[in-house]
Amino acid sequence: MKTPRKNDQPATLRQRAEEKLARQLERLGDLAAPDLQKLLHELSTHQIELEMQNEELRQAQTELEVSHRKYADLYDFSPVGYFSFDHNGLIEQVNHTGAGMLGLSKRQLVGRPLRKLIAPADMAAFRAHLAEVFSSGSRQTCEISLKLKGGQLLPVQLVSSLASEEARPTCYTAMSDITERKRIEAALRESERRERRRADELNTLLEAAPMPIFIVHDPESTHMTGNRAADALLSLPHGSEVSLSAPPETRPRHFKAFKEGRELRVEELPAQRAARGEVIKDFEFSLRFDDGDTRHLLGYGTPLLDEQGRPRGAVHVLVDITERKRAEEAQRENELQASALINSADESILLFSLAGEFLAVNSTAARRMGLRVEDVVGKNCRDILPPHLAAARIAKVEEIVRTGGPGSFEDERAGIIFEHSAYPVRDVSGAVTAVAVFSRDITERRQAELARERLTKELHQLATELDTVFAALPVLVSLHDRDGRYLRVNPAVKALFGFDPTHANRAEIAGRLRARLPDGRPLTVESMPSSRVLLGETVSGVEYLLDDAQGREHVMLFNAVPLRTEEGQVAGMVLAQMDITERIAAEKAWRQSQLDMARAQQVAQIGSWRLDVRRNVLTWSEENHRIFGIPEGTSLTYETFLAAIHPDDRVYVDTRWQAALAGAPYDIEHRLLVAGQVKWVREKAYLEFESDGSLRGGFGITQDISERKRAEAAIRGLNERLGQKVAELEAVNKELQGFTYSVSHDLRAPIRHIAGFAQLLEKKLGPALTAEGREFLTYITSAAEKLGVLVDELLEFSRMGRAEIGRAEVDLGTLVSEVVENFRRKTPSRRIDWQVGELPVVHGDATMLRFVVENLIANAVKFTGPKAQASIEIGYREDGGRHIVFVKDNGVGFDMTHYNKLFGVFQRLHSQEAFPGTGIGLANVQRIIHRHGGEVWAESKIDQGATFSFSLPKETKGTI
Repeated sequence: MKTPRKNDQPATLRQRAEEKLARQLERLGDLAAPDLQKLLHELSTHQIELEMQNEELRQAQTELEVSHRKYADLYDFSPVGYFSFDHNGLIEQVNHTGAGMLGLSKRQLVGRPLRKLIAPADMAAFRAHLAEVFSSGSRQTCEISLKLKGGQLLPVQLVSSLASEEARPTCYTAMSDITERKRIEAALRESERRERRRADELNTLLEAAPMPIFIVHDPESTHMTGNRAADALLSLPHGSEVSLSAPPETRPRHFKAFKEGRELRVEELPAQRAARGEVIKDFEFSLRFDDGDTRHLLGYGTPLLDEQGRPRGAVHVLVDITERKRAEEAQRENELQASALINSADESILLFSLAGEFLAVNSTAARRMGLRVEDVVGKNCRDILPPHLAAARIAKVEEIVRTGGPGSFEDERAGIIFEHSAYPVRDVSGAVTAVAVFSRDITERRQAELARERLTKELHQLATELDTVFAALPVLVSLHDRDGRYLRVNPAVKALFGFDPTHANRAEIAGRLRARLPDGRPLTVESMPSSRVLLGETVSGVEYLLDDAQGREHVMLFNAVPLRTEEGQVAGMVLAQMDITERIAAEKAWRQSQLDMARAQQVAQIGSWRLDVRRNVLTWSEENHRIFGIPEGTSLTYETFLAAIHPDDRVYVDTRWQAALAGAPYDIEHRLLVAGQVKWVREKAYLEFESDGSLRGGFGITQDISERKRAEAAIRGLNERLGQKVAELEAVNKELQGFTYSVSHDLRAPIRHIAGFAQLLEKKLGPALTAEGREFLTYITSAAEKLGVLVDELLEFSRMGRAEIGRAEVDLGTLVSEVVENFRRKTPSRRIDWQVGELPVVHGDATMLRFVVENLIANAVKFTGPKAQASIEIGYREDGGRHIVFVKDNGVGFDMTHYNKLFGVFQRLHSQEAFPGTGIGLANVQRIIHRHGGEVWAESKIDQGATFSFSLPKETKGTI
């Protein structure tokens, strides 16, 4: 007899049942009345039981239909678009979400190829994706763009897998809209590009800076690097370690730091102090090098803070003031020499203001007045001299101011006759600002020769000293006659010209030097400043360009005063010229640095500001004006700043600033309201103090972070949507588990009824059953037993998904040894070569992991059955943070083409007759390993055995 097939039609089954019933009725005639009555009673009983079973089946059918409708709605209205394709890419099924994504109805899509909706540029990628799914049978993912109505492109992600129904495979695809993700990725790439360019520009600016700049990379100052100017200052290769706090093997040893003659300890250096959080300003010290060179420096240090406001390093800037210090030393030396010269003079030397006050006197003058120098200076001559003498001096001062020339007069005091010579003292503009008076005692004029000799000697000495001063002046000084010829020059003129112009005529000088105006026009005789001086005019502050004999260009600053005879006639002139080439270059470099800084702020979207809290005056950079949307030139105060802040943030910002004035850190983010639009900015400030410790104000930066805030908001929205999708999938999974458990549990009673009534029928009918009837009963009993096993394993599968997992250490070596020993006892007749290697101690549920090991070893034992000599190897290896355990056999293996079915429920790769089984064991293995945070996979070739592997994390992670 043939067993009923799954695809038999109901009409065929009914016909067979009627034929069998007719045959049974024919046999009734052979039965006795008591037997018939007994048989009728049993049939009545069976009919009642069958009616009960039918009612249970109808209820189950109703529940299945309700469940089908429920999950059909879940499929149609899932937040993900679902499609099914044949191998040609024709759409067989689509849910409402998928149709809505394309702006079409399900009726318009079913039977239509998806390629007509794909952007041409992505057609090849979709075809390759579909071909890979059907050829490999494995899960595949790709991203393409779909054409919507109106030409708009919709970027989507396709996740596809293959399912075979009978002989016709179908591709099932989940389609997700990734528009938002693409936009965020593009925004993040653009932000990264801008930040990288900004970092390159700032690094270039640092390297190009003319002053030494050091970056301290840690609070202990063990690692410090400098820009090119810093390395040049220290005579080190570019990129060298420059910190004196560095380890001995990398610490530079060819210089030491001193302040006021004392060598500084490492912790006293400005860079080290700034790295510990101290702001350093105007820290003057010196570096002495092994080659004898000394550099005088001003140090400035600004701490670098981490996110918690703790020091993480510093920026250290040095200003080389060596030349300035040398000039100051030279000036002090000259002043000391001049003071010694004046105070050692035998004549009285006095300096009067235009109001008649003593601005300076030498010791001789003070002694003759019977006073000390400090008692005279600052007093009016009316308060010290007799009235007639004071009036004479004041009148002479007024005369000199009026005439602009020197003067002389005599007076007598206490029987001593004094001769006074008065000279005007002029500023750079030529205006008389004071009068110098030289007083001589000429009481013994009768002794004229002696007095004249003494005077001649003194004048000669004074001339010598003046010659010394003349030669030592750093500016170019020359004396000319009325024809412009050089009468006398100091060494600075000879050094710049490259020759002595007093020994050359005008033509020779013009041939060796070329002078021109700043606009490039030649400097003619008419336009030369000297011609104006010869007319009696004092000239100052005139710039011109001069090419020396070597062709080098110099920028010269011209000052000239006329030389007059005693009659007041102009006899020549004195020229004082200063080479300001380096100063002009420095000013140009400073202006360029200011321009570069403004450009850098614009590129970085970082503005700077400074607040004078005493005058309530706020100064902004150009970029700060742009960020706040306030035009340059607007009068700025702290209240102007507060008015630009978003109303909801004003109290917060004002509170933080007031706290900053008391010493708290000021590094905040808040909103601005600019032309009705909201901007986000980050502000950071540092307080500035006067030398006496009083608060001067604050300096800070403002950075436009609106783009970052928008990106953060977009990412938060994306995470929220992803969380919602995960929650929805978890809910669906729980419902499926509950459905599986419910169906499996409700099927157990009918299965027991079928098996029990089959046994009862066999017992009641006994010998009356034909061979065919016994065969039918055997089929029924066997099928009921198999169905019972399937239901039990289905319940076990459901339980594995719901059961709590224990957390404990599991010794896989001991566990595997116990399982292998159990299989040895069960298969005494099998020739199996067991190879068990060293296995790790893992974290997990011992009962569930035993189920995994038993199932994998049981499969190895089963599928090596046809082998005369079986080989089963169990071992493990480490891979990063994972333990990987494997079970390898030399059995019949399987075709990897059907790998996607391997871990599915009720999926089998071998026939039931060849290898009995339910198809649930590997599904349970996969579920257990996944719940332990691991993965399970297999590799095989037909007739060459199989290797099943699973991974477990080294630490307890995942869902355990």
